[in-house]
Amino acid sequence: MTKKGYTFYSRSAGLEISATEAVKPNRIVGRVRFRVFPLEEGGRERQVIVMLDPLEAFRLSRLIRKAVSEGRTFNRALIHKSEKDGSESTAILDVEAREKEDSRLYGFTVVRTNGKKEGTRRVSIALDEDAMLFSAELLERLAADTAYETHVGGDEAAAGGEEIPF
Repeated sequence: MTKKGYTFYSRSAGLEISATEAVKPNRIVGRVRFRVFPLEEGGRERQVIVMLDPLEAFRLSRLIRKAVSEGRTFNRALIHKSEKDGSESTAILDVEAREKEDSRLYGFTVVRTNGKKEGTRRVSIALDEDAMLFSAELLERLAADTAYETHVGGDEAAAGGEEIPF
């Protein structure tokens, strides 16, 4: 099986951006998976996965490009809310850029909370400028690739009406 995406690595963390699908009642929708994970032992339990809809992925790509193009400290966030099994959770994806000596540093900090203190997870990853720009390009392209919805179960009304033969 071929999967569209890429995984970035720093010394302490990884970032996977890939195309995926979410199964909803009577439909399958395209999503962009944004997964950050620590490389240390036990990192799998601390990973944060955010399933972005195509518009959120595009907005995140624009934030990244803005962080790289501005010549100063930059810290903006995309807030993603989701609900699973009756429990609401919030993910904050911070896009960061800052000056340090004669260079610029870039990265992401992703925080997921589920309303409980013990349910909060936070992972940061530092990337160089090329990796940040590539992540923006990848998010933009995957946003377009995942902008679809497939209706299942034979419910023609849910699919937008009857098919018209030509």
